Amino acid sequence: MSILSKGLLYLSKTDRHLIALCSDVTYKTQVGYGVFVLIVGIFAFASGSYALRTALGNSPLVFLVAMVYSALIMFIDREIVSATSKNMRMVGTRLALAVFIGLVISVPIELRIFEPQLIQQSKMTSNEYNAPYLTQKQAAEKQYRDRIVGLEERLHTLETEASQLENRVSNELLSPDQQFAGVDEGTNIPGPGPVYRRLKEQLAAKQGEQQRAQNELATLKAEEAAELARIDKEFKRNEVSPANDLLSRYVALGAVKRHPEHGWDAWFMAWGLRLLLIMLELTPALIKVMQEGNEYDAMLQANRRRSITRIYAIANDHMEQLSENGGQNPTPTLIAQLKTDPLTS
Repeated sequence: MSILSKGLLYLSKTDRHLIALCSDVTYKTQVGYGVFVLIVGIFAFASGSYALRTALGNSPLVFLVAMVYSALIMFIDREIVSATSKNMRMVGTRLALAVFIGLVISVPIELRIFEPQLIQQSKMTSNEYNAPYLTQKQAAEKQYRDRIVGLEERLHTLETEASQLENRVSNELLSPDQQFAGVDEGTNIPGPGPVYRRLKEQLAAKQGEQQRAQNELATLKAEEAAELARIDKEFKRNEVSPANDLLSRYVALGAVKRHPEHGWDAWFMAWGLRLLLIMLELTPALIKVMQEGNEYDAMLQANRRRSITRIYAIANDHMEQLSENGGQNPTPTLIAQLKTDPLTS
C-alpha cells in the first residue's frame, strides 16, 4: 500500500486492517472518500488563506491559520464520510452540514473571482461618497485661481490707465504739435500748471494702486502652492478612501450582483460556484447515504459490536466477582485485560 493510499484512507477514516480484507471495489470506494475530503480541504485552504490575507495582510500567520481552518473542514468531512448510521436524523444532519460547509467555503472564492469588479465597485462607492467634498475642493481651488486671474486683469487695467495718465502728463509739457496722438489733448499751455499737478497726483495714486495690486498678486502666487496643498489636505481629511477589508468586499459583491446591466450574470456565476462547491461537499455524503452496505461496513460494525460485547462481558464478570468476594476489587482490571488482549481489528 503506497503512502498516498494510506493518506487517503486516513482521510476517509478507514481501518487499514479491515479494508485489506475487502474487495478492490470497496477499497477504491474508501480511497475515493479520501479524495473528496482532500479536494474540499484544498478549496478550504485557498478560501481561508484569501479571506485571511484580505483581513490581516501578508502575515505568515495567515497560512498557519488557513491550514488549521482547512484541517478543521477536512476532519469534519472525515467524520461525515466515515459515519455508518443511516437513520433520517443522521442523514439530515450530515447533508445540512455539507451544505453549510460548501456555502462557507464559497464566499471567499467568490470574492477572489470577482476581485477586479469589487475594486471598481469600491472606487465607485468611494467616489459617490466623496463627490460633495470633491466639489468643495474644486470650488475652493477655482475661487483662489479666479482671485489671481482677477488681479492680473485689474493690474493690466491699472497699467493701461497709468500709461494713459503718463501720456497726458507729458502732453501738458509739450506744445500742441508735439503732443501724443490718440491721447486727450493738454491745455495747449506747455508747463506744469494746475492741470499738470492734478494729473501728477492722479498718476501717483494710480501707480500706488498698481503697486498694491502687484504686491497682492505676488503674494497670491507665492502662496498658491501652499493654499492648494491646504485645500487638498482638507479634502483628504474628509475623503472616504476605498475600503479593502473582508466585509467591504462582501458588500461590494452584493452591489455587483445588483448591477442593473450585469447583475444577473454575476448572480448566476456566483451561485454556479456555490452549487459546485456544495455538490462537491455533498457528493461523498450522498454516496454514503445511497450506497448499500458493503463488506467493509459489515466488518466494521461487526468488529464494533464484538468489542462492545467483550467489554460488557468483562464488566459482567467483574460484577459476579464483586458479589462473590464481598466487594473486593476484581482482578485483573478491565484496563489490564485490554492491555493484554487489546480490542484490535
